[in-house]
Amino acid sequence: MDVSRRTARTENPGGRRGLVGRCVEPNAARTVLLADGGLLAADSVALEKEGLTTEGESFGTQAVPRESLAGIVFHAPADRQENDALQDRIVSATGRSDRLLLLNGDELTGRLESLSGDLAKLETDLGPVEVQSDRIRAVVFSPTARRPTKADNNRLRAWVGLGDGSRLLAARLIVDGESATVDAAGQAWKTSRKQIVFLQPIGGRAVYLPT
Repeated sequence: MDVSRRTARTENPGGRRGLVGRCVEPNAARTVLLADGGLLAADSVALEKEGLTTEGESFGTQAVPRESLAGIVFHAPADRQENDALQDRIVSATGRSDRLLLLNGDELTGRLESLSGDLAKLETDLGPVEVQSDRIRAVVFSPTARRPTKADNNRLRAWVGLGDGSRLLAARLIVDGESATVDAAGQAWKTSRKQIVFLQPIGGRAVYLPT
């Protein structure tokens, strides 16, 4: 992993892991969970068949393909442990269908066709169903549709945390002047250098470069 200027470069596997900065909790209306364990803080989300479009502080408007998605938290529990349990449930889900987890505890299964504004459209075995987003706790995307992820402790990666609470598992981070590009979840994420508040190399040794 090459990280220029003010961050770090990971080198040989087996060295000591390092930390830069402090990770913060998401502070946006929606939390988008990625299949590789990353997450995005999003002010708004919209889903079509091609994938999800998110709008957030760190990355602006970003398109995310469906196979990179694990789920979306619409209304996070106030208790942190309950919220962590919900996110774990979404990321570790099994099955072939999309699911809507409702605030009243009910679940709806099928194929999520769209999210637009405050409305989710789900195609079920009994026909199409429309659900207002103020009734939805979270969306779980079909686990079988996700891009496979494999743990590899010898692979050079790093957790990159952003100021809005987004976190990406990066294969590469490039800082060029005031801009930064994070290669994660199979695509490039462009942001401001100032948005990066946390860096934790994993699977390799961190060598911190002078500013």
